[in-house]
Amino acid sequence: MIENFKNKIPNIEKLKKFGFFKNSEVWEYSTKILNGDFVLKIFVKNSLVETKVYDSSTMEEYILYSTTDFSGKFAGIMRKEIDEILSKIQSECFETEIFKFTQTKQLIKFSKENFGAEPEFLWENFDDAVLRRADNKKWFAVLFKLNKQKLGFNSTEITEFIDIRATSSALEKIDNKNILKAYHMNKSHWITILLEGELDLKTILNLLEESYILAGV
Repeated sequence: MIENFKNKIPNIEKLKKFGFFKNSEVWEYSTKILNGDFVLKIFVKNSLVETKVYDSSTMEEYILYSTTDFSGKFAGIMRKEIDEILSKIQSECFETEIFKFTQTKQLIKFSKENFGAEPEFLWENFDDAVLRRADNKKWFAVLFKLNKQKLGFNSTEITEFIDIRATSSALEKIDNKNILKAYHMNKSHWITILLEGELDLKTILNLLEESYILAGV
């Protein structure tokens, strides 16, 4: 059965510490369930997680587990135990990956290494994240995903953006292509940058540093 670990990526070192071992290109973990009557095997490849159940006496796969007809009290007990194991693995061995664009990841890495700031997801059911200074807790950036059409583009593609505080010279860089008037922020003091790779990373990092400094004032 394929499990939904949406926006999660495995941490290999944590998988190994938990007890997973590598079998070809797949990380595998086994544990007994239901008082040892069955064996649960969990397979992880990239962000895909698959579970299979075997009869512990024969080690034959318990096919009924993966069918839609598997229901009733016994099925509920088995699924509950498996869900608890999966929740523990997700909590201890997986990390959140909301943002997938290369530039977004580079900005997150830069902020952590240089400012000690990591994304904070403040709104339930939203993928938006803030970066803030440690000293005064002021935001210096907001990372978000959005339909491009909402920012005036002739496209309904979902892409990644960053809002940052802007100096007057940064505001002059608005070209309505890669650097835009701020979305959901004060347009006199913030700008929005498209993170699809057309604007060079160095320029974005310089603007991000300026934003960090402005947040300290």
